[in-house]
Amino acid sequence: MVKKEADMELEKFEKINNEKKEKIIKSAIKEFIEEGFTGASTNTIVKNAGISKGSLFNYFESKENLYIYLVKINMEKLLSNFKERQKAIKNLEFFEGLKFFVHLNIDFFTKHPETFKFLAKALINSPPEIRENIQQAKRNIQAKVIEYLVENCPPNFFIEGINIEALKNMLGILLDVISNKYIEKYDGDIKLLISSTKKREKEIDEYLEILKSLKVMLILLNLMLFIK
Repeated sequence: MVKKEADMELEKFEKINNEKKEKIIKSAIKEFIEEGFTGASTNTIVKNAGISKGSLFNYFESKENLYIYLVKINMEKLLSNFKERQKAIKNLEFFEGLKFFVHLNIDFFTKHPETFKFLAKALINSPPEIRENIQQAKRNIQAKVIEYLVENCPPNFFIEGINIEALKNMLGILLDVISNKYIEKYDGDIKLLISSTKKREKEIDEYLEILKSLKVMLILLNLMLFIK
């Protein structure tokens, strides 16, 4: 099915009443968390949602489309959470802003454990053919955060003439490595996420304090990226 037709089907789903929509979403997320993408049964999803299988596939072309839709709306929750707190980040020093973003996401996950479990499983255990798309969706959010932080840096924070786009890409890689480390470590275990808060915060503070106090990363980046 072409993308336009798939979008038209999704429009049908968006138009149904919120109660029915939420039942389908919650039922699907629960099944994907418990069984993973491969093991998840659309029969179980529709049974728990109280709809027919035909109705589900009237809204989504396939199980994969449903899964990607759920990833998308949960990623959007993270981005919305960041946008709601942009003013708080705007007044922070660059690396403090990065730290704020990391802790902001962790705080969000502790308050929304189902989102944490679902996204963690999706990022780690989904089939290879769709996992990269999910990882890219995460990187896109991180890129928006970095762009916002860079744009709000003091005028002299970076060396004049530095390749800002390359700098943002390098910082994106750094943030991606840190986030993937903790996603893989906790693997959707909300109790472990909460119980290791102090240790994790200390580790993150140490990473960013090294960059901030010694400015090793900035020095290296400035040397590597001083390209007009």
